[in-house]
Amino acid sequence: MGRSKKGDKNKNKEKKSQKNKPGYARAEHLHRCALFLSKLGVKNNDGFSKTSRHVSKLCRQVMDTEMVHLEREQKQQFCKNCREVLVGNYSKTDITIKQRGSITEKCGNCFKERNYMTKDGYGKQLHERISN
Repeated sequence: MGRSKKGDKNKNKEKKSQKNKPGYARAEHLHRCALFLSKLGVKNNDGFSKTSRHVSKLCRQVMDTEMVHLEREQKQQFCKNCREVLVGNYSKTDITIKQRGSITEKCGNCFKERNYMTKDGYGKQLHERISN
């Protein structure tokens, strides 16, 4: 009976691995499409930015229904409120450092603010965008 318990633990680990789920592949593909369309746009609310917002909403729906999670850096590229893709050819966000150790990012579409702690790597991507 000792072996069956170990075997059950390994099976549970395989089930928890989200990289094997087909929903994860769908969410990854929609994320890449939203970023690609966002980089084609040249101004706010042109056809590319509207389409990228729609694709990012689809990505969020797939993530919710399939119960998959994207990486932290991938999630930080979308606004939580309006699903605007925050990365592109033109500035879609205002990034400020209000306190030592935290970065505030403000969406240019809905003006919602998100705070990121710079320690533990949470705001690492935003910190690199500020320094460039």
